[in-house]
Amino acid sequence: MRMNKLRFGQLALLLLLISGQLFAQEEEKSECVIKLEQAQEKYNQGRIQDVEPLIGACVEGDEFNKADKTQAYKLLTLSYIFLKELELAEGTMLKLLETNHEFEINEVVDPSEFINLYDKYRSDPLISIGVLGGAVVGQPILTELNGTNDLNGVRQKYTPKIGFRIGLNVEYKITDKWYANPGLNFTSITINKVVNKDKLVGEGSIGTFDGDLKLNIIELPLIMQYQFLEGRFRPYAEAGIVPQLYTSASYPGDATSNSVEGSPDVTLSSLELNKELHSLNFAATIAGGVKIKVPAGFINARIRYSYGLMQVFKPKSALEPTNPNLVWDLNESLDGFKIQDLSISIGYTYHIYIPKKLR
Repeated sequence: MRMNKLRFGQLALLLLLISGQLFAQEEEKSECVIKLEQAQEKYNQGRIQDVEPLIGACVEGDEFNKADKTQAYKLLTLSYIFLKELELAEGTMLKLLETNHEFEINEVVDPSEFINLYDKYRSDPLISIGVLGGAVVGQPILTELNGTNDLNGVRQKYTPKIGFRIGLNVEYKITDKWYANPGLNFTSITINKVVNKDKLVGEGSIGTFDGDLKLNIIELPLIMQYQFLEGRFRPYAEAGIVPQLYTSASYPGDATSNSVEGSPDVTLSSLELNKELHSLNFAATIAGGVKIKVPAGFINARIRYSYGLMQVFKPKSALEPTNPNLVWDLNESLDGFKIQDLSISIGYTYHIYIPKKLR
């Protein structure tokens, strides 16, 4: 019996605490929030003419949060539609979309009149601006080998190193599936070059070369994007042309040549090759990725392949570079090649909304 009384007392205390919290929450509600609840009840009861007098003034003030204001403008729009006040309904629909850029209709619940009015407005982002960054590896596509000596057995090896690509992109919706997606990127590609040269006669090595070639590129991707699905996860594919401005080429670290047997190594700590570049270049690109919807935009993850359409260095620079140290000190030449690269990037894209009546 005593145990039962104790449990009953604990239960009563718990109910008292819960009722106290509910009462406190009710006390915290502002007058306008209470009026919004009343307006919703009036609308549900069919007393549509009572909605605007309750919340018309509140919705223009600061007492509503974003969710409350969204509900209020929707209620007002519905009320004006059924009261045949089309001009007022258009005004509150615009304010609804300005308040909540990501408002979506519910085709199961919302009246057809409300859906038809909503469809007359631009509710998609006018434009989206994003940032992307990630790793890139580049590999030469050799078109011409340019040795500095008439030797047999020249073995050249290019090994890509991890570089980076960062940039901005703009997304503009053309149709439900197609988007224009231009951008502006900065790309830094590093490739290690090793050359082993064997003597024509005799044994042993006449020389080797080892250096990291660094290329810095400004890109202007002109891309079209096809989005396969709507919803939270939006896979896409894209393709286009990429005008490229090669801003610099160099061996920024130690570039070393080991010449005739017994001779000391020749090492240059830095070697600029800017004047040897074809500054303006072009690449073709394809990419695929997925956009993940988040508040005010989406996370964007992408993998991209690009194929260079022109040679990186001028043909005349192969044996007569502007900087003679390349040939005479390092016993090295510039091969003819294009660049292909593969990059993986991730970023965030922010939507810019400007709701407007279209028709």
